[in-house]
Amino acid sequence: MTGLDGVPSLRIVNLRHNKIEKIDEELVPLESLEYLNLRTNKIPDMENLVRLFQYPALVKLNVLNCPVELGYSSMNMFIAEVLAKKTGIKRFC
Repeated sequence: MTGLDGVPSLRIVNLRHNKIEKIDEELVPLESLEYLNLRTNKIPDMENLVRLFQYPALVKLNVLNCPVELGYSSMNMFIAEVLAKKTGIKRFC
């Protein structure tokens, strides 16, 4: 998520429909980020998704229609794995 360097107090980021294929290992520090919408991007797998869990305040995450979500046999299995890795998530879709 380049281009967000000067806004560390940002709480909501909507990156829907941006063809994002990879989450960098080193992320822009956004200590206040609570909600991230990555719906209909190209996040390929759980390994990339877990990198987002570096954001300590993140409690709402949307990755619907991304390959990571579509790669699970059921939405329940996907949600269970996400919640096991980031227990503070309150809203996940």
